[in-house]
Amino acid sequence: IVFARSSPLSRKLLRRGGAFSLHIVPEAKPAPEKRLSLPRAAMDWPGYALSLLLLALVTGAGFALRRVLPQEAMGLIFTAVVVGMASRHGRDVGLFTAIAGFLAWNFFFLPPVFTLSVTDPQDVVALAVFLAVGLLTGTIAGRLRIEAESARARIEMLRRIALFGRKLGRATDETGLCRLIEEEAAELGGEAAVLLADQGRLRGSTRLNEAESAAADWAFHHLVPTGAGTMTLPSVPWRFLPLATEAGPLGVLGLRPKLPLAEPRIQA
Repeated sequence: IVFARSSPLSRKLLRRGGAFSLHIVPEAKPAPEKRLSLPRAAMDWPGYALSLLLLALVTGAGFALRRVLPQEAMGLIFTAVVVGMASRHGRDVGLFTAIAGFLAWNFFFLPPVFTLSVTDPQDVVALAVFLAVGLLTGTIAGRLRIEAESARARIEMLRRIALFGRKLGRATDETGLCRLIEEEAAELGGEAAVLLADQGRLRGSTRLNEAESAAADWAFHHLVPTGAGTMTLPSVPWRFLPLATEAGPLGVLGLRPKLPLAEPRIQA
């Protein structure tokens, strides 16, 4: 039995108990608008190590050529290192490189040499420029990486759709069609099942338990995704997607991925 959370009958049944199975399904709400943001990643230790190595090499080479290279030129070289590291490893490594590079430039090349001094207004401006370059370059590079990954995912989605369209042309009956859909969905990284409707009810759900069947029925009758990764019955390990057409729902497609699926792969 499936009731909405706000149903008075569901509250009465919960208080009295009894020999029945009760599933409380929250009302489906529109998903909040997703904004492009940089994912929180683990500490990039190789990036920090590479940053220190490059700064050490640049500092050593610059100090050896200090009679040839003016201190302003060394500032540009350190800025180039900051841009490169921020572009390759992101904002955090870029800021770290900016601070470490400014300290190395200040200590080894700005008079008085071998002292750290940021009292000169020019030094303060240089530090601000280093930090701004690291922050802006790292942020822009991170966003570009996200957009590039999304573009690759969309290209892969289109490729899979084209190949799947060719496979559908070989299906001769409903059973073969369902098998092709299940095989294609299972390639996303898990188990798949197609549950078609028969007189308003889903058939072929014997492999599902009561909670999973309730999630599949809710997706079918309300035409909203349910299960893992959704707002409705998220504790169910399956994710059910309604197979809706202009003539009405045909059934649902169930996915049980081993790992969380990215949205472009779900759309595919």
